[in-house]
Amino acid sequence: YLQGRAVWKKRGEANLKRAIELYQSALARDPAFARAHAALASAYVVMAGYTKEPGDEKKFNPLAETSARQALVLEPNIGEAHAVLAQINADRGDFLDAESGFFFAISLEPNEPTPHQWYSLLLAQVGRTGAALEQARRAQELDPTSPVVAANLANVYLMVGDDEQALRFNRLAVDLGISKKNSGIEA
Repeated sequence: YLQGRAVWKKRGEANLKRAIELYQSALARDPAFARAHAALASAYVVMAGYTKEPGDEKKFNPLAETSARQALVLEPNIGEAHAVLAQINADRGDFLDAESGFFFAISLEPNEPTPHQWYSLLLAQVGRTGAALEQARRAQELDPTSPVVAANLANVYLMVGDDEQALRFNRLAVDLGISKKNSGIEA
């Protein structure tokens, strides 16, 4: 499980596939491990953004939803699982349900970075860049070693017109291991 978490943070299709394998291995040992179900759901929900095989992106949200719901059956207050369901709503365009889901996930586990990061993406998508920046900053405070979180913060700074901070966090994302082509900003 812990190895899966470390690999998941790096993102990329190969890393996500490996994380999925590691979570499935943890669940084979302990099917009642709610956090492993939630982590598996997180891996599935982001996989659609990294897969290269045509049509694959449509299969991951149902897998994510099933894993998130299994986590919640076992432990109803896992913020990460609620955040996955909120992200699925965001992917469907159900922004109000997504926002309430992210808010609930954050209320359950305010120190979990992923709900803050994903909520910032939603807020940026709907044009609420100030609030998006607040959530992206919080995610980065909670996980300063995540390349994806740093890249997201760089992109939000770019949206609000703070080019200096955007470049700073883009460089950090690259230093932490995100590929330059995926960082989103030319440094």
